[in-house]
Amino acid sequence: MALGPLSGLVVARVLPLSCLSPGCSCLSDGKPGRIGKIFANGLLKRAGRSALGTQHDGFSGGFASGNIMNGMSSSKDRVAVRDRVELNRSLPPVSISATVLNELCRHALDAIPEECCGLISGTDDEVFKSVSRITNVMTRMHVADEVSFPRDARTGYYMAETEYLSAQQAAEGRGERVTAVYHSHVDVDAYLSPEDRVFAESPLFPFPGAFQIVLSVVGDRVKDSAVFELDPVVGAFTTERGRLLQATER
Repeated sequence: MALGPLSGLVVARVLPLSCLSPGCSCLSDGKPGRIGKIFANGLLKRAGRSALGTQHDGFSGGFASGNIMNGMSSSKDRVAVRDRVELNRSLPPVSISATVLNELCRHALDAIPEECCGLISGTDDEVFKSVSRITNVMTRMHVADEVSFPRDARTGYYMAETEYLSAQQAAEGRGERVTAVYHSHVDVDAYLSPEDRVFAESPLFPFPGAFQIVLSVVGDRVKDSAVFELDPVVGAFTTERGRLLQATER
């Protein structure tokens, strides 16, 4: 799915929101979101079907190795050859509506101390239009099989399959398509870990070409919100295509 370059999404008028600064609540009314539970993401192949979920090391912020793609014994090796991708603060930010960014931040805060995850759908004219929260069932997977899923939802995410499929169908019913996958990092920065890249760059990924959005939650505030774009030439995510998100007025 070709979504076009991020540069085409940058628009002019920026709202007076400090969503991307330390201590920000990411809510236009200045109030912090409700503290609840959080989710995480990635792609796993299970029973011949693909599902979204990854596991990462909350201490270092990267996704940890492990049997996170059942039936793919080379997953650890694939992780090893990928580097962590940082956002590039020297690049201009990407615009996103305040309504959508606020919902992403609310979800990330609601999910504390776990990671949140979900999908964003849109159109050619409005790439980031609708937000679909998806339940992070990583803890459930961990409890059922600690060997295959050594981490819980505090340091990884596994999207509930029926929910993300329903969200995709609902988006298509509105004339939209899934344009981005989002998740949060708790007490670490907003970046793409090696495992994030393994899944997002995999030919099995259900939303090829979709943007990857990562929210950094520190304490009870969203520190940064970053968006990463797949470089169609090299077929991978690079620092040259990682930017901050900035709320704008449409």
